[in-house]
Amino acid sequence: MNGIFSRFKWNSQTILELEHPLQAYIYYKHERLNLLTGFPESYPIAEFNKKLAEIKLQGKVKHPLVFHFYYEYGLLQQGFDYLVDNGKPLVIEIEYHHSRKKAPRIPRLKELPLKTLERPSWSEYKTAFQKIQEELLDGNCYQVNLTFPFDFMTDTIMDPRDIADFFFAQKNLGAYAHATFLGDELILSNSPECLFQYRDQEIFTMPIKGTLNREGKDPKVLWQQMLNDKKEEGELLMITDLLKNDLNRLDTP
Repeated sequence: MNGIFSRFKWNSQTILELEHPLQAYIYYKHERLNLLTGFPESYPIAEFNKKLAEIKLQGKVKHPLVFHFYYEYGLLQQGFDYLVDNGKPLVIEIEYHHSRKKAPRIPRLKELPLKTLERPSWSEYKTAFQKIQEELLDGNCYQVNLTFPFDFMTDTIMDPRDIADFFFAQKNLGAYAHATFLGDELILSNSPECLFQYRDQEIFTMPIKGTLNREGKDPKVLWQQMLNDKKEEGELLMITDLLKNDLNRLDTP
């Protein structure tokens, strides 16, 4: 496998690019897949945990590192090993030779020629929503992220770098947007929020909850409207409480 790269939005005018991986792995419970050679090797996830624990926020690394953590890795960390199948990917780790900051490229693609193959029906959504309401009322969970997969197809062969260029040229690009290409899979994230950020001996969390369409409207008026909305306030307080709990579980950074 080759052609691996990552890109991150640095600011409104700059993209951080990482290329030329020195090593790249996908970790599973009992092995890891070398993305540069395509070969698996025996490697228990406990060994990765030890390596991760040695990384200090204050320390410097010789080369840039990019990690992608799957939800299943969080289950392992909480002791729910029995819920995770051996074939489920847990972590992606990529060590790059270098990084560089560049202005976003002018995209060659004007649109992504995608056709929708499958999406949830309104009936499926209502059933799932009702189930979550019951679980919340029964006290079995505190917060649930209700999502469904959407499947698309295309008849056009596209270069992943062209797709990334198109992605980073969008006007609604999130503040923490990023892309990672793994050789046969492209991960795109358009997140507007940063859950954790370390800077100058401090750890920040900046959750976002609540959205309103601001097109043609005074943002100050919208902001006041959101502040007075009990639902939006409740969502923000809930995610803030969760992240405060996570911060309190950290040792001295």
